[in-house]
Amino acid sequence: RETHLRQVVFITDGSVAYEDEMFSMIESDLGNARLFTVGIGSAPNSWFMRKAAEAGRGTYTFISALHEVGEKMDRLFDKLGHPQVTNIQVSWPGGTVMETYPAVVPDLYLGEPLIITARSRQAGGLFRVRGERSGAEWRAELRLDGGRHGSGVGVLWARSKIAALMDSLHE
Repeated sequence: RETHLRQVVFITDGSVAYEDEMFSMIESDLGNARLFTVGIGSAPNSWFMRKAAEAGRGTYTFISALHEVGEKMDRLFDKLGHPQVTNIQVSWPGGTVMETYPAVVPDLYLGEPLIITARSRQAGGLFRVRGERSGAEWRAELRLDGGRHGSGVGVLWARSKIAALMDSLHE
């Protein structure tokens, strides 16, 4: 039904080939659905599985041993049964356009935090987040004043930027 969030789970125990064609298919055919990928064993193409899930606003679950399958799949299906906020969009103080990671903000599920890294030379203002919760609009605001400078924050942003640059080599 159109009132429900469609979620696709892609499970493989082998290497995924034809990455470019698969990304094109995800981009053209997934629509508003979410893509969750699961790699089992030692052979899955973890880079592809992680990036495909990211493109599909889902997550990647890696299962290294068969005895983990039941527990990790139960955890994934429990998560999929509890979407909290979908179609998330963020806006920065004064309408500033910022370089943020991830480029596409994934949906939030029960118990998960919203994690976005961004770099700004401007201090203060309101950071706004909006999305859909149970078919209704949801909004939250966070004041950006009064924070402290911490060396770890810059490292998080730099790691995200480097990962995005590395990903662009595959596009």
